[in-house]
Amino acid sequence: MPTNLDLRPVLAFVGELSRAGVRDVCLSPGSRSTPLAVACARHPEMRVWTLLDERAAGFFALGLAKVRRQPVLLVCTSGTAAANYLPAVVEAAMSRVPLLLVTADRPPELHGIGSNQTIDQLKLFGTHVKAFWAMPVPQADGLLERQAAAMAWRCTAVASADPAGPVHLNWPLREPLMPPQLDAGTVAEQAGGGLQALTLGRLVLSEADLVAWRSQLQAAARPLLVVGPHHQPELAAAALALARRWGAPVLADPLAQLRAGAATSADGRQEDPAGGPPDRAGNTIDEAVVLVDAYDALLRSPKLAAHIQPDVVVHLGQPPTSKALGQWLEQQRHAVHLFVDHSPAWLDPWFAATHVCMADPAEWCQALVASWPESSWPASRQAWLTAWRTANARVQTAWAAMEQGQPLWEGGVVRALAAGLPAGSALVWGNSMPVRDADSFWPSRGLPLQAFGNRGASGIDGVVSTAAGIAAARSGQPQPPGTARSLRTGGCVPTVVVLGDVSFAHDVGGLWAAVQYGADLLVVVINNRGGGIFRMLPQAGADDVFAYFATPPGLDLAAAAAVYGARYACVTDYTSLHQALESALAQGGVWLVEVEVDPETNLACRRQWLQAAMTAGEGVQWPVGWS
Repeated sequence: MPTNLDLRPVLAFVGELSRAGVRDVCLSPGSRSTPLAVACARHPEMRVWTLLDERAAGFFALGLAKVRRQPVLLVCTSGTAAANYLPAVVEAAMSRVPLLLVTADRPPELHGIGSNQTIDQLKLFGTHVKAFWAMPVPQADGLLERQAAAMAWRCTAVASADPAGPVHLNWPLREPLMPPQLDAGTVAEQAGGGLQALTLGRLVLSEADLVAWRSQLQAAARPLLVVGPHHQPELAAAALALARRWGAPVLADPLAQLRAGAATSADGRQEDPAGGPPDRAGNTIDEAVVLVDAYDALLRSPKLAAHIQPDVVVHLGQPPTSKALGQWLEQQRHAVHLFVDHSPAWLDPWFAATHVCMADPAEWCQALVASWPESSWPASRQAWLTAWRTANARVQTAWAAMEQGQPLWEGGVVRALAAGLPAGSALVWGNSMPVRDADSFWPSRGLPLQAFGNRGASGIDGVVSTAAGIAAARSGQPQPPGTARSLRTGGCVPTVVVLGDVSFAHDVGGLWAAVQYGADLLVVVINNRGGGIFRMLPQAGADDVFAYFATPPGLDLAAAAAVYGARYACVTDYTSLHQALESALAQGGVWLVEVEVDPETNLACRRQWLQAAMTAGEGVQWPVGWS
């Protein structure tokens, strides 16, 4: 077998990636990427995941990186293979997830002459990557080996630095494409002069800044803490600790890692689900007091939205899912709006920011809590917190009374999952209606659960593959393709993805990787006959064109499960939903659960539940805000 000694720089690159901490690589089959694929496959510290197509591979890597919290390497061949990464690259950029994209290319002499599988790949992803590098054609040259080794560290550093995101490296490669059978780490060492360590520092606020912000927060009569989607486990506990010390209601997005239970406190200790100690005034500051899980429903009331007026709002994480919350925050022009973000690219789609603090949000919260003396709350703040707590409790009481005898509908599925999943499960919410239903109807619970979603660009594509990556990171192991797989027969703590039938049709092939790598993945497909969200938009009343929006996929989901080797269950009522959930938890493996929901029944139930929530909130005595 002829090998090419000029490919030593590729080996040096892979060896240094490993030393820089990269462990996961997602490969898609192709010829031009052979040197990279072989180098990764032979490296003892690389976990190599093989994905059949690059579109699924991009989202699978996105899921891996969200769980690992470190860059994941993507490698593909030349041509349209690279172009298929774009949807995942866009999501990674907007949700701040680190990816390293290395696209193999034809050498310069094969461009512009009609050579097979050759396109212009330079800056292919445009502004959606943090950086782009065009690599030279590799040669067995010490300088190029050192350049490749240094580039491995540079890619890792740029992708990981705040705000994290994807980077792209394009590498033209000449035949023969088989690298020499040399240890990649040894080649990197022989190149000499390489980086030994990489330290990514963080912004640290001065004591004066902390004192100023602590004084601002302590003076608030009607404080509010808004926590949007994020992938930072320590932020959930830190935000909760700040809210408990501050006495502020927390409006936590379903992807904020709070409504499903914060696993640890700001200092790393396990939280007591019953709540923390009372402050000096005897106020019990615990999750049940500060977390508000019905805010989306409450703020849909025009009466409440006009009357509830905070004076200081602290924003952590990405923009929240709730449109009602966003519109309400936009109207709070009298309030101080502080956005705490890692970088100058703070996320403020409502143009509400009056102050921006560039700092790590978790460390900012921790520093405030550590320097905040315990003291009693002013009466105005106590009344404000009590009003939020009372309204939230009334909504949950009203909803609990409505659950008996209800037909199967999408909000009911959300609440059934909240009641039935074990601690430690991971939830992946699909876009369009599932994540919105989670926002509206998922009740806070004390057991820790991880929550994920692709809310950067909010697309409905790639959701199954993202969930497969998350599940694989939690329970799967990479194996060479074609390895015989048998269905799991043991209990599990699953990854659960909830998505609509149209979204599932976009990414049905994502099931392959989940089954291939023995993941514990429960795919809950809400079959509402396509485009359920459009039934709540103006085009629903236009009978002549609505069919172009609903577009029911009409897939045979049982057949789809059989094709990929997943188990299947069809759910038509809550009893069969609970049975399917129990079976999936007991047996493990990959399950496809189809939940059949009548669109009209679903719409009627949604309106009924939201009206009950607004009525409950309007009956509360709210503190007077701005005149």
